[in-house]
Amino acid sequence: MGDCRAADVPPGEGSVRQWERCRQALDFLAGHFREPVSLEGTAAALGLSAAHLSRLFRRCLGTGFKAHLQSLRLDWALGQLGGWEGGLLDLALAAGFADYRAFCAAFRRRFGVTPLQYQKGRQMGNEPFSRAPWIGWERDEEGKAPSQTADQ
Repeated sequence: MGDCRAADVPPGEGSVRQWERCRQALDFLAGHFREPVSLEGTAAALGLSAAHLSRLFRRCLGTGFKAHLQSLRLDWALGQLGGWEGGLLDLALAAGFADYRAFCAAFRRRFGVTPLQYQKGRQMGNEPFSRAPWIGWERDEEGKAPSQTADQ
């Protein structure tokens, strides 16, 4: 996800102050995403209402607060998986997920494989995502990658 700087503000699409608030929220999440974080708690820490912070995220990133938080957690977990010595439950909790099931479901939705499949593929020397060319793309509600839905 890109960061929001005042220089990135398109003319006529919001004030510099709004983009600065969004940047503050992104910075806050970057430092706290592995902790239990909520929209309400983040908004309170920044002196904003939850509704206002939610609107800022939509304007700044085109996505919601929870989606961005999950993305930060998944990106961190993926970066750790290659050399992670502990169990996957420990990784899920360290990344900020409430439990392994939530982590596994989010990982599979985003990357097309489970964390265990990814880890096993790396141990065997295979590219774990070779069967998932859409890595990094979000899937739709039916679990299809954008390239799968464009033709149908």
